[in-house]
Amino acid sequence: MADSRAKRRKAADGKVPVRPWLPLAVAFAALVGAGCLPAPGAYNTVYVLLPYAVATVAAALCGFALLGDEARSARAIQKGKRRLVPRLKTCAILGLVASVMTAVGETLHVLIFGLALPNSYEGAQVVASQGSVWAVVAYVALMAVAAAAFGYLRRCDQ
Repeated sequence: MADSRAKRRKAADGKVPVRPWLPLAVAFAALVGAGCLPAPGAYNTVYVLLPYAVATVAAALCGFALLGDEARSARAIQKGKRRLVPRLKTCAILGLVASVMTAVGETLHVLIFGLALPNSYEGAQVVASQGSVWAVVAYVALMAVAAAAFGYLRRCDQ
C-alpha cells in the first residue's frame, strides 16, 4: 500500500515511475539478438567480442541487482525507504559504455576490413557476404537499442 502511494506521489511530481525490468528485458533481448547475427566483426575480433561480453555480463549483473532489491523491498517499504541499489546504476553505465564500444568496434571493423569474413571461414565467405550489409546494420542497430535501454535503466528510480 505504501508502494502505491509512492507511485502516486511520483506521478504527481510529473515523473512517470519506470519499471526497471522492462528496459533490462529490452537490453537483454537486443544483446541476444545481436549475438545471433553473422556480423563480420563478431568473428575473432577482440575489440568487438570483449565489449559484447562485458555488456552481456552487465545485463546479468543488473538482473541480479534488481533481484536483490526486490528481496529487500519488503523491509524497505516498511521503513518508508526504498531506493535504487547503487550497483544497478553502475552496471547500467557499464552496459551502456560496452554496448556503444561494441557498435563502434563493429563499424570500424567494417570500414577498415570490409564485409569479408576472416580467412579461416573460406566456405562461409560466399554465403555470409551476400547478407553481410544487413547483418552489420542490424547488429549495430541492436547494440544501439541495448545502449539506449541501459541508459534508460540507469535513470530508473524505484
